[in-house]
Amino acid sequence: MSWASTMNELANTWKIGLIFLALVLLRLGLTSSAAILDRTRARLFGKFAGGSDGSESAAPARNPVEQVQRSVLEFVDSGIIAVVLVFIIVRPFVIQAFYIPSGSMIPTLLVNDKILVNKFIYRFHPPERGDVVVFKAPPMADEEQKDFIKRLVALPGDTVEVRHETMIVNGKPLTIENGPRGLMEELYPGGPGSGQHRIAERPDYEMGPILIEPGKVYVLGDNRNDSKDSHYWGQLDQSRIRGKAMVIFWPPTRIGLVR
Repeated sequence: MSWASTMNELANTWKIGLIFLALVLLRLGLTSSAAILDRTRARLFGKFAGGSDGSESAAPARNPVEQVQRSVLEFVDSGIIAVVLVFIIVRPFVIQAFYIPSGSMIPTLLVNDKILVNKFIYRFHPPERGDVVVFKAPPMADEEQKDFIKRLVALPGDTVEVRHETMIVNGKPLTIENGPRGLMEELYPGGPGSGQHRIAERPDYEMGPILIEPGKVYVLGDNRNDSKDSHYWGQLDQSRIRGKAMVIFWPPTRIGLVR
């Protein structure tokens, strides 16, 4: 994920900017009002600040209006901090929730699943084969360049092809008939994303071999025959990757890690 794409995302969150501006203006208004009340109280009660014998008397208690105002002020401060943390730091740079609108990643992700995507992880190491990644769709895939989610199957320098309904990467077939969990799976060797990953069915198309160019990756939906992915629109610029899908958090019956 590039800094340019992150800045783009920030620029597009104008609604959040309006909320933030409204909170700041409310904060300034409350602060000014509180200052006026403090000055008025000082003028009215200042002469009672000291007793006739030189001793100091207790300051007058704040009235209910001031107490409510102080409480609202604290609430607004908390809101400003929350907006800054969530929308200026956490959402663009750390983690974000996404909704699954289609069946292209069945059986790994189902329609209406809600997931958390780690947008920070690829600042420490590059994507790996087998990762489920969220990315900004290239123009040839979607004119609006919306966010897509697919599985990364090949990295720069890899060779990928499909022969006889089998995905082959660097000359090694990935598909396993009736894997350890009783479903058709693919084995991605090496790296943090390695291991068995379920697919809906064998691909019913032939392609390749294709050499993945520098700075590019190859992504496919786990629902191989119902997914518009790299075998439709080609290789993906690695800079378009926004993050790695980590957890399904909704619905409750689906809570778990994305594998």
